[in-house]
Amino acid sequence: MPPRKRSRKKAKTVQSEAHDEEEEVLRSLPAGPVNTTGFPALPAELLLGIIPHIPCLPVPALPKDLEKTYADRAKLLRGLSQMCRSLRRAFLPVVWERIETLQRNASAKSLATELIRQLEIVTVRDPVLAAYVKIVNVKLTYYSCDTVMEEFARCLALFRNLETIQILYTSGYCPNIVDTQAAFKDRQFPLVRTVVIPGYAAAILQSCPGAQSVTWTSQMQVDSTIAWCPNIRRFSGYAHYPSPGRPVEWVNWHLVDEKHENRPMTRRVVLQSTSYQGRSMYGIQRNIECFKAIPRLSCMTIEFPGEQEADIPPLIQLLVDAAQKVLQQQPWLDGQHAKCACLEYKDGTRKIPVVKGV
Repeated sequence: MPPRKRSRKKAKTVQSEAHDEEEEVLRSLPAGPVNTTGFPALPAELLLGIIPHIPCLPVPALPKDLEKTYADRAKLLRGLSQMCRSLRRAFLPVVWERIETLQRNASAKSLATELIRQLEIVTVRDPVLAAYVKIVNVKLTYYSCDTVMEEFARCLALFRNLETIQILYTSGYCPNIVDTQAAFKDRQFPLVRTVVIPGYAAAILQSCPGAQSVTWTSQMQVDSTIAWCPNIRRFSGYAHYPSPGRPVEWVNWHLVDEKHENRPMTRRVVLQSTSYQGRSMYGIQRNIECFKAIPRLSCMTIEFPGEQEADIPPLIQLLVDAAQKVLQQQPWLDGQHAKCACLEYKDGTRKIPVVKGV
């Protein structure tokens, strides 16, 4: 008897699994001919080229962005996906790429009901659709907060391709912080890379240890962000939600990894000096001191919208002094003899060394 040949079956890749799920959705459609002429017959690349021209809510969304309406996007894509099997294959994944509750002037009950409706579709009625969800743009409210929050947290764990969570600020509708903390306790979403949240939703960020871009739309927490998200690369946030008659306190910085020969990789943080205008001396110093929690920090660059020949304003000097203090307190790596605080002008860069032992 000849020896049995080795099976040619290979482990399914993520791409093949996604294809199988797509085929399962298509099989659920009523039987009928496939449209092979006209618009539906265009290659998928051309059909998907339409998507960037349909307005969608940006990430992160600023207050001015919320004044626009984006409800037509979902209706248009859903209509295209229901025209025929050919278009459904192209547009169905795009329809459910986003879970969004963007209704303007809607009540707390309406927002909560719409959120639960969409979550039920992709997790209960047709769980195959959960694989398409990549972005969640929602407004959370106080309506049935404990129940809605628990269901919301449960469903997020089912979206294995989820990349972005954006919780939109809802003035007067804010949910209970305790309910939010209880729902997301012991939850982890390691694949999420972008998080936009107001202060009351801090528990959601704590469940996203792999976040690399974090934006606070109110009550920003710099120190907590650094502690919860060790891989963070970009941070921005408001001290409070912008409103008429209140000065805007906006912070924006990002991290840059720097590789050196024969030395461990170090990191540089880049600050926008305009973010700190109008803030108290204590507030500035406290904010800069949070960077002590960033490992391997060796340089802090402060962007200054001026020229090198100009005198350094008191605010910039305060930022430089605080940066030097933080760098001096950072552990020194093997082979590292100096760090620096940099002032980046319009026409060049000035380096201020921080020498070891000084």
